[in-house]
Amino acid sequence: SVKAPTGQTELNFPQNSYEIRLADTYMLEAESILQSGGAVGPGSRAYLLLNAVRARVGLNPVAVTMDNIMKERRLELAGEGHRFPDLVRWGKAATVLAYKGFTANKNEIFPIPQAELNNTKILQNKEYGGTK
Repeated sequence: SVKAPTGQTELNFPQNSYEIRLADTYMLEAESILQSGGAVGPGSRAYLLLNAVRARVGLNPVAVTMDNIMKERRLELAGEGHRFPDLVRWGKAATVLAYKGFTANKNEIFPIPQAELNNTKILQNKEYGGTK
């Protein structure tokens, strides 16, 4: 392991972590097909993709609807950091996260960290007091 200047051992794992899983790509593609007006009935690519995710864990097939895709993403990807971007993409973040103080047209993006702003020409996002 690598020693940090303070003497504490930094996390240094011999295995890479996963950023995206096949189930995520299947559900994103099914959602994309649905949103673009493509075929979603039994036997269609969207249907096969969504239900491949469900079949892997022994669940019965469901119709390709936004409600079913949203539910499946929430269950399949729980704890993997996809929920917030999903809610923003679906336009539901302001409603679902209102109790946490979410502000529409601001909190969909993050502020640029101060360390990145120091000694650069980067400007803070206007939603966080910047000029761009």
